[in-house]
Amino acid sequence: MLTGFPIESLEDPDAMVAFAFFPGALSMAADLYGHLEEAVRAVEEDDPVEIFTHYAEQMATLEELLQQHLDELKAALKLKDAIGAGHGAELPRPQRHASKKRHGARRSQAAEV
Repeated sequence: MLTGFPIESLEDPDAMVAFAFFPGALSMAADLYGHLEEAVRAVEEDDPVEIFTHYAEQMATLEELLQQHLDELKAALKLKDAIGAGHGAELPRPQRHASKKRHGARRSQAAEV
């Protein structure tokens, strides 16, 4: 949807430049997630905290850049601060996947009850 958006319809060069960042940023986020998944599968630890921390920091950096470009886009389009309210809301923090060993322990405990 972002790549198909007619950017020229924004008519303001500053808005076009600010908007142009978003499709690439979405692609970067998808790549980061893919690399995270590969790294987690490649490690033999049950709790790869360092890997999650590394990629969380990269995603936080990308989120900061996105916020800067969103602010630039809003300014270029002369949007009021109330427009887009909620976009500054904190993103949900999905829980990390529990290891299979932990699931097995829970199942056996549930079976004992």
